[in-house]
Amino acid sequence: MLDEKGGSLKTDQREPTWVTEMHEHFQQTGAFRAEDLERVLGNPRESVGVQAATGFGSFLPRSE
Repeated sequence: MLDEKGGSLKTDQREPTWVTEMHEHFQQTGAFRAEDLERVLGNPRESVGVQAATGFGSFLPRSE
């Protein structure tokens, strides 16, 4: 369901408590807590593996 201005979807769900606390902490201090950043962004000490699921040929235009 769209909001009155036709923008984002409305939901009946409330945001999790930790999200509310994260926003309140940011408003009070101007900074995010390390545990909140790690929860949102992941552990910065772990690498992320990325592997293409397709070959290079899939990016070339097809000649039909």
